[in-house]
Amino acid sequence: MTLIARWTRRIALSLVALVLVAAALPYLVPLRNSVAPLPERPYENSLFAEAGGVRVHAQAWPASNGGSSGRCAFLLVHGFAGSTFSWRQLAPRLAERGHPVLAIDLPGFGYSDRRLWPMDDGEALWTVLEAVRPGARWCLIGHSMGARIAAAVASRRPDRIDAVVYLGGGPLMRGDRDGWRPRVLGALLGLPPVQRWASVVADRTQFNPERFATLLESAYGRTPSAAEVEGYLAPMQVEGTVPAVLGRMTRARADVDEAAIARLPTLLLWGAVDTWVPPRVAQRTRERMPGFQLVEITGAGHNPMETHPAETWRALEGWLGVLPEPVVAASSDAGGRAGAE
Repeated sequence: MTLIARWTRRIALSLVALVLVAAALPYLVPLRNSVAPLPERPYENSLFAEAGGVRVHAQAWPASNGGSSGRCAFLLVHGFAGSTFSWRQLAPRLAERGHPVLAIDLPGFGYSDRRLWPMDDGEALWTVLEAVRPGARWCLIGHSMGARIAAAVASRRPDRIDAVVYLGGGPLMRGDRDGWRPRVLGALLGLPPVQRWASVVADRTQFNPERFATLLESAYGRTPSAAEVEGYLAPMQVEGTVPAVLGRMTRARADVDEAAIARLPTLLLWGAVDTWVPPRVAQRTRERMPGFQLVEITGAGHNPMETHPAETWRALEGWLGVLPEPVVAASSDAGGRAGAE
């Protein structure tokens, strides 16, 4: 064997050893904050449904006094790192107005399974909606990342949708999902050692109250309370959250039928000082969809439904008040067929 061949062999063996060490090392580092189990019943009004074999958690608020005939049920879809906790102030107000309300935890977030459902988001959510309120008419609110998911729901069955609200998120926001970089990133993040490294890094740097408070302050535009930090952080500390979130980040975006959503009564509701998804996104969306109404909440950041609940409610209620009553009445209250386990 020549000198060059011996050195080539040694270098190759050294590289293999380094890869094996790098792959094994993160499993030797214990997780401190990302080990909580999924609770059996997180809230008194929790219910569970299934789509594609994935168990999905939701909170349901029945309409006050049985609701008003013809009023849609509301589906609330949270944003990235959110959960049903994000809707704790808005959902009861909608229920008091006579709308049954269903706030859902997307898989990987909140208290749903840490496995992503195998189908498109729109199809999966219609499976859940039909299990909870078969045949109902729906109004949708999607926040941030949830805006495009709400648009996907509306795209699949626009005949069953009475109104849509995109809150701090554009229904037409797109990413480069077809280039080689996203594919390479997705392939890397699909490797178990890479997922474990990501879990270790997130566990040590993100999933603690101090760091999470900083992130939430950026979204809120003000200092969050300890209860607000705990409400967001607790679901993120469930075991398996990071791999599920990575999967969510790299999966293809839900398909949206622009022509279908353009015909629906739609409100763009935005925080005027949102730095996460700036108001210019709403303005560009409205230029593309001139039939959409745009309302900005003065002084609000990315989560106006939490930081400015009264102002958000006034804008939403005023807009709902001018919508025509639907021809078809909504069906029975949420929770009729899903298992309230």
